[in-house]
Amino acid sequence: NAYVIDIKSDWGIITYRSEIEDVRAAKACRDDIDIRKIIKKFHDNNIRVIGRVVTFKDSVITKYKPELAIHHNGKLFDQSGNGGGVYWLDATNRKSWEYILAIVQEAINYGFDEIQFDYVRFPETSLYEYELSNLEEGRERREYIEEFLDYIRKNVPEDTILSADIFGMPLISSRDHGEIGQTLESIGWDLDYISPMIYPSHFANSSPKGAMSNGVGQVINGIKFTHPDLYPYEVVYNTLLVGKKRIESVDGYKVKVRPYIQGFTADYLPAGYWKEYGVEEYRAQIQAVYDAGYEEWIFWNARNTYIEEAFLPEEQEAD
Repeated sequence: NAYVIDIKSDWGIITYRSEIEDVRAAKACRDDIDIRKIIKKFHDNNIRVIGRVVTFKDSVITKYKPELAIHHNGKLFDQSGNGGGVYWLDATNRKSWEYILAIVQEAINYGFDEIQFDYVRFPETSLYEYELSNLEEGRERREYIEEFLDYIRKNVPEDTILSADIFGMPLISSRDHGEIGQTLESIGWDLDYISPMIYPSHFANSSPKGAMSNGVGQVINGIKFTHPDLYPYEVVYNTLLVGKKRIESVDGYKVKVRPYIQGFTADYLPAGYWKEYGVEEYRAQIQAVYDAGYEEWIFWNARNTYIEEAFLPEEQEAD
């Protein structure tokens, strides 16, 4: 009953015509799409439209306004490491917040039913070196992310539904894993939903080499998974159980959980560590969400190719 559309893409492009001055000056939008017509088509068919905003990862406005970007050694920090130009807005810079807010406010006026922040974080400090312009000594990175979300909440209509995608690791890691600014017990105070990306393929496997390999595997809820992609139900269920217990331990914490689950085959993993994801794997993850005590879920497939047979009519799903 819902569909996720990119408002701002991974590269930093607004995927429809925007009238924001900085967006137009930076040539950071498409002019051939009227998003209001698309939203109306969805609404006419009783489908909610969730707008995904790739928040701080942005390779377009950062070139136009480099003072908003993360830097390293006097240059724009390039996450690609090979000159690919993968840049990030500096989440400690309030001018970056203002740019995102303008995009969010315009999207709300265009009729989006929900704003979903993705990449609402810093690049992983365990993988990269960079400098932040306003990082104060003694302050945690999560504080900047949470203050940003508070800033957005205070500057949009009261009934706006706000959500955020977070990694799966914050559900099972007691610390800010990679110092990206995502802590489970506090990121949701100004959000209606968090959507942890619980893709079984994205947890560590025990292969000696290859994607997601650490030679050991991943312990989730006391269970060691050496081949997590082969166990879609068990990985999703146990990850959600750990996270749910932690969320419920925080007094007054009302954020809801609507996980992203795996709608793709991770054949880039080492041989023997991945499986084809079809109807059975889709349904297994959905059941894991229900069994963990949650009612909502979103599937992710970067190519937008999903297995229709895995989805039941809404009234049947509710039963």
